[in-house]
Amino acid sequence: MTTDAAGYVYLAGVTSDSDFPVSPGAYQTRGPTESFSDYSFIARLSADLGSILFSTYFGDDNPLCVTSACEFRRGQTIANAIAVDDAGAVTVAGVTDSDILGGPVYEQLSANQLYPFIVRFSADGGSLQASSNFGLPLYSSNGIAALALDGSGNTIVVGDAGVPLAAKPRAWWPS
Repeated sequence: MTTDAAGYVYLAGVTSDSDFPVSPGAYQTRGPTESFSDYSFIARLSADLGSILFSTYFGDDNPLCVTSACEFRRGQTIANAIAVDDAGAVTVAGVTDSDILGGPVYEQLSANQLYPFIVRFSADGGSLQASSNFGLPLYSSNGIAALALDGSGNTIVVGDAGVPLAAKPRAWWPS
């Protein structure tokens, strides 16, 4: 959860509910259709918490998995962190095993692996502005635990990559 200068409240979390309240014009209006699928949600609430100003799903039922161990797996996209810039664009980080990102996927996932991700949504929650797989596959949902935006709009992440990381060119892929 975070707030902006106007007092709006921004939430990121996870749901398996196919009836989660999404707003008109949301980036993704369809929720989980398979049992045991987890989708992230991103929402902006009024300062008094009385109104949902936008709300969207972010996820997919189908994991990126090519082994026979994946036959009964369902997609997981788990938001762990959220930040908002001065223009209201919302940056969310978490882990996923689904092919939902606009950037290239480095390799196919094996059973029980998740990729850390970072995505940026427009201020109205209606479009994905940028996305990135961040790091190598994990065997847990730890990934990115927190993020912040500096005064220049750079994204700062903190978490557990599970492996050594090296800086990579083109960390963001505009959608």
